[in-house]
Amino acid sequence: MSALLFVPVGIILFLNNPPSFFAIACAAAAGVMASAVPYVADLIALRHISTHVFGLLMSVNPVFAAVIGMLMLGQAFGATEWLGAVLIVCANVSVLLLGGPVNDDPAPERQAEGIPLTDYAGGSTGIPIRD
Repeated sequence: MSALLFVPVGIILFLNNPPSFFAIACAAAAGVMASAVPYVADLIALRHISTHVFGLLMSVNPVFAAVIGMLMLGQAFGATEWLGAVLIVCANVSVLLLGGPVNDDPAPERQAEGIPLTDYAGGSTGIPIRD
């Protein structure tokens, strides 16, 4: 909804002060680097580690973001923010200590159900679509 409301403002700004080719190229590069590159990196990682470990690593991202914000941006965190980070880390440690699924590869189940393993997300990424 906010994007729809911003479109007229963006058009007016674009017409009154057109950006240079370099600015458009930088914006396009930032868009690709901020979305497509992490998505491809996630797909590549999923080919080499189990989904269980991948999920644990992804759940630690907010903690990494908080630490980077503190170190690079000088942000200060209160007790509530640190409690949230500690809870995330404790949840991850407890999952690792209590164990998880031994085999989280859906291929045997998919073959048993007659689902072809040629249905891949994103074309030729080699990542089976999971239900």
